[in-house]
Amino acid sequence: TGNIQKLFRDPNADPQIAILYRTNAQSRPIEQALLQAGIPYRIYGGLRFYDRMEIKDVIAALRYAHNPKDKVSLARIEKNFGKRESAFLAAELPRLAGELKLLELIGFFLENTKYMEYLERAFKNARERVENVKELITFAGTFNHLGLADFLEQVSLVASTDLPNGKPEPKKLARGVVTLMTIHAAKGLEFNQVFVAGANEGLIPHEQSFTKAEDIEEERRLMYVAMTRARHQLTLMYYNVPSRFLYEIPAELTEFKTIGNRFRDELPDEDEQYITYD
Repeated sequence: TGNIQKLFRDPNADPQIAILYRTNAQSRPIEQALLQAGIPYRIYGGLRFYDRMEIKDVIAALRYAHNPKDKVSLARIEKNFGKRESAFLAAELPRLAGELKLLELIGFFLENTKYMEYLERAFKNARERVENVKELITFAGTFNHLGLADFLEQVSLVASTDLPNGKPEPKKLARGVVTLMTIHAAKGLEFNQVFVAGANEGLIPHEQSFTKAEDIEEERRLMYVAMTRARHQLTLMYYNVPSRFLYEIPAELTEFKTIGNRFRDELPDEDEQYITYD
């Protein structure tokens, strides 16, 4: 976020900035980091993390567990599940909220509703939705020692921020506002400055592509799409193991830096590296 703030402050930079990522689930820590830094952003061609259906379902269950008088959350539970299942959740969630740790409570909800199986069965983009729930679980893990109330307070701070969703006309991609999108959604668009988040082995190429050569080639083409969205400056960010595709970039064209953890608040011991390509 520090580099983005510098671009906005630089009168000669003409910032038109995009942050690209391989999977929608990656937007959660990015959104949080931008909000904490006071940097305005919009999601292009999609919804903010906490506006996604599956995230709202899980959060509704947790909010009801914390406050059984929350009729809005109860109504969402009753809408999604049968009468018997809803009655069971309505009785058990508030009771267990005082007994279980946060991750255990989420696990109770997912297991007793077979929620992941429901996503797999009901949606063509099930993998994306499952990854979103897993990202929420990962984030919740950082609050496991603090508890449900602190977690919901943090969620509310992010979710209540009034920011636009949707897909503006390309000509209206605003300067002074960071555009967040998946690499797939970025096809055909260009920005003066592009940051590719999560240029890691396992994300791009995605771990599910490891077994087939043709899938790896498709992932390589996707990385090419991401890199060629930048008109002036490209920054590829990763932690732990860098993508194999980064080694294919000529070394003389890159500048390598190590920075403190910015986006992954749940990885406090990991530094983030990035490569700048002008």
